[in-house]
Amino acid sequence: MFSLQIVDTDAFLDMPLSTQSLYFHLAMRADDDGFVSNPKKIIRMIGIQDDELKILFSKRFIIGFESGVVVIKHWKIHNYIQNDRYHETKYLDEKNKIIEKKNGSYTDKTGKCIQNGYRMETEVRLGKVREGKFVGLRDSWNSLVKPPKDVSGFKNKNAKQRLLPECRKLTDDIEAVLKKIKDPEEEIKKVIKGYASEILNRNPDNDFSNHRFSFYEFFKQKNGYIKYKNK
Repeated sequence: MFSLQIVDTDAFLDMPLSTQSLYFHLAMRADDDGFVSNPKKIIRMIGIQDDELKILFSKRFIIGFESGVVVIKHWKIHNYIQNDRYHETKYLDEKNKIIEKKNGSYTDKTGKCIQNGYRMETEVRLGKVREGKFVGLRDSWNSLVKPPKDVSGFKNKNAKQRLLPECRKLTDDIEAVLKKIKDPEEEIKKVIKGYASEILNRNPDNDFSNHRFSFYEFFKQKNGYIKYKNK
């Protein structure tokens, strides 16, 4: 029913679990050609937001049509239906707008995005697509970078106002950097915690004690995350 060629990829697994769940629900209700007529009903039924559908569009796991019908892009990779059991979809107008590529996936004939019935806002970016992992990292960063109330046990008592700048928004630049990091979230949190601890223990007489990375800089700079990960 589902091929690991699709659902075991980073592109799929990086999506929030709620988005993955919607994909499975859509596929379970698709006809023999992979078309689903009621995606919004399914969204309401499983209690998630419309944004999850937009994520599937943006990641090209489904293709949508003005009628509201959607099709599972990799349906033919997931499923092989024998001719004597196959029943063609009744959504022939929509079917005529797509073609099957050599690898078994669907694409629209024009090469353009055709899901006008579910037009995506430009604000739906990787931040929402990958929020399951990266919002968690941002929140962990913000909690770990706050200096403790009592800094008497640390060398760097200058870090009493704020240990490191908070990350307020996951921008495209930040996510482009984080996308390249494949480490588990818990491992990344340990590295952040270790870095925050080192800041507090730097020699206050050294100018280096005042040098602090932002969230973005920490992951982008060579002497940031990679350096502290390997310590």
